[in-house]
Amino acid sequence: TVTDTTRVTSGGVLNVTKAEDKSTGPLNATITYTLTYTNSGNSATRLVLTDVLDGTQLAYVTGSARWNQGSGALTEASGEAAGNTGIDYQTSTTGSQTTVSIILPSVPAQSTGQISFQARAVSTTQDQLANTASYQQIDGSTTVKTANTNTVLFNLTHSYAVVTNNSASSASNNGNPSS
Repeated sequence: TVTDTTRVTSGGVLNVTKAEDKSTGPLNATITYTLTYTNSGNSATRLVLTDVLDGTQLAYVTGSARWNQGSGALTEASGEAAGNTGIDYQTSTTGSQTTVSIILPSVPAQSTGQISFQARAVSTTQDQLANTASYQQIDGSTTVKTANTNTVLFNLTHSYAVVTNNSASSASNNGNPSS
């Protein structure tokens, strides 16, 4: 006897993943973070995303946010331009932390979208900078799911230099028979 089990889900089914455009770079390198969301369910649902940047490691780049369902840069304050209706993108800073808050009031069934923003690697104490976003799926007034995205890691590379003196006036001829 063979038994197949099928799980039938009604409503929205959200998943969010995080990516970065590079995984290594020098101090002050600009990193583009992209949050990709997918609703594989059969109805629209609300998505609330939060990404907290530790300002001792990552500095948010103002004016860098984009949404592939809109046009132009997203604002960092409440209310978006006409080309970006359907999203509320805001940033706030408390102490050394910048919080990126994104609300998509209605993610259609069977749809995918992307939101990206940039940050600079500013840590002078950490060689590896980890970043994870969190999200909530809300149907009506009920929180259906609370989860974290995958964690992305950025590795700081260090540059070291050696300066040599190649001035003839201070060079020694010791061991150089042609001089």
